[in-house]
Amino acid sequence: MELDERLASGRRGHHRPAALLAAASTGGMAAIGWRDAGRLQTGALADFATLDLGSPRLAGARPEDLIDHVVFAATAADVTHVVIGGRPVVEQRCHVALGDVGQALAKAIRALDEPQPVEPASRPIPQRPRT
Repeated sequence: MELDERLASGRRGHHRPAALLAAASTGGMAAIGWRDAGRLQTGALADFATLDLGSPRLAGARPEDLIDHVVFAATAADVTHVVIGGRPVVEQRCHVALGDVGQALAKAIRALDEPQPVEPASRPIPQRPRT
């Protein structure tokens, strides 16, 4: 949201980091009708992620500036744990059901690079009549 505004106007700082975080959490959930989500509270839906505060993008962030760093600097590489619906999906950067997603993706890409046998057509391809 901030990036799009910045590109359109050529100015930075249209939205405060706390407002962007609220839009992505409580505001976003309310917008889709999920008023019991978007916050950590007893009885609310439990979807959240934890971040590595020692990553190069977040290292050294002071508590009073942490939201700014998370909103504007954190990336998927900083995510260490993900909980959806109260269930762990990612633990220690590893997908619980899929294992090492990067390794699985690399294997799938390598398989695409391998030559595939070409099956002969089961029937001849019809030719256009010459005129």
